[in-house]
Amino acid sequence: MLGASGTAASYRYVKSARPAEGVDEVMVPGDPERAAKAKRQESGISVDDETWRQVLGAANSVGLRSSDIDQLIAA
Repeated sequence: MLGASGTAASYRYVKSARPAEGVDEVMVPGDPERAAKAKRQESGISVDDETWRQVLGAANSVGLRSSDIDQLIAA
C-alpha cells in the first residue's frame, strides 16, 4: 500500500510527465471535473431560454416571486 506520501509522490510523478503533442497538460482522474467546476464558478452555467422559462414557472408554482428569484441569482 502506498500511503498518503506515496500517493502524493505518484501524483507529482504523473503530473510532471511531458504532455503528448497537441495536449496542454497531463491530467489525472478528477482534473477535468475540477476544471469544469472552476469554470462554472467563474462564468456561471449557461441555460437556454426554454429551460429558464420552465425553471421560472416551477419557482412561481411554489410561491417564489420574481424579486425572490432575482435575489437568488445575484447571490
